[in-house]
Amino acid sequence: MLRSLPRPATGAVALVCAPLLGAALLVGACSTGADLVAAERAEAEDEARRAELEALEAAAADGDLASQMRLASLYYDGRTVPRDRGKAAVWYRAAADQGLAEAYYSLGIMLEDGDGLPEDAVAAVAAYRVAAEAGVAEAQTNLGLMALRGAGMEADMNEAYRWLSSAAELGAARAQFMLGSMIANGRGTSPDAAAAVEWYERAARQGLGPAQELLAAALLTGEGVQRDPGLAARWLELAADQGSGRAQERLGLLLVEGADGIPKDAPAGASWMLKAAEGGTPTSQFNLGLLYIRGDGVPEDDGEAFRWFSAAAEQGLSEAQTRLGTMCEAGRGTREDLAAAASWYMIAGREGNLGALRRLEALDQRLSPAQRQAAQERALAWERARAQGTR
Repeated sequence: MLRSLPRPATGAVALVCAPLLGAALLVGACSTGADLVAAERAEAEDEARRAELEALEAAAADGDLASQMRLASLYYDGRTVPRDRGKAAVWYRAAADQGLAEAYYSLGIMLEDGDGLPEDAVAAVAAYRVAAEAGVAEAQTNLGLMALRGAGMEADMNEAYRWLSSAAELGAARAQFMLGSMIANGRGTSPDAAAAVEWYERAARQGLGPAQELLAAALLTGEGVQRDPGLAARWLELAADQGSGRAQERLGLLLVEGADGIPKDAPAGASWMLKAAEGGTPTSQFNLGLLYIRGDGVPEDDGEAFRWFSAAAEQGLSEAQTRLGTMCEAGRGTREDLAAAASWYMIAGREGNLGALRRLEALDQRLSPAQRQAAQERALAWERARAQGTR
């Protein structure tokens, strides 16, 4: 009787692999079981959310104010239900129809932004006014800002000052900041640097970055407050931590220079300058390039300097364009390119940079006709791209 004989090599492999295969099946079974439990739990949670939403909608339809506002907020934020600004507007309007001031404030935001409702500045002003007259501080702030801009109404400094004052007294940080700015500039009231600083400080203590920056600026100059560069640096750091490129740059300069009793810390200053440069602040990009040229707080690196000068130059900073021209002319951080150097001098010169024009005049004697033409074409192409918004 004929029968198949097992092949030893194949059988050996089978004997080794069998336990591993069994283990894989066992793990897979456990994993599938865990997945089923997770899926069932997720389904149960979804069902609970649907039931909660249905109950909320039923209560809102019956006129329950808290439910209407809760539904509007859910649809507006879109965190636990699909975002639907149109439905949010429906429920905010339902609450507003019952006279709830906070609902009028929310409708004002949607009308001002054109988000969920057609943009309508006049209607936004009307909605904000209802909420503002009921004492909603943020509505008073927004109404004051619209009066300041002349959005949805005639610009009215007195009305702006009145509403921002009211909101500031209620503790609204944005209003405190804007009120300080109005007082500092004598808009709607007489200029008063000390009073402006007081409002900046109140807003700054609530964590408002722009107020922290202006408070720091006052402390650096001593305008309206006793000069205190050390305290200014601390306020700048708070604003810088919130991502303000201006604060990051100013703090970086203070630390690099180490003036006015602030200990010099060039590496820390360069680090802040880098954050501002990476955020796109052109003066920070230029200043960072200077640090790389000098090796101040960073390793001396002409290539990095060239890279940051290029970034600032592309944004239209004439000082960076001139510096970039000198590097192209000298072959520093890049290969020597007289046509490129001349083109950057031309671009900066048309911005009124006299240093660039002097360098262009001196360089012109070294340019061949072909290089001169190439420089002119590059400069013209750059300016066209800039005008079209592609640079």
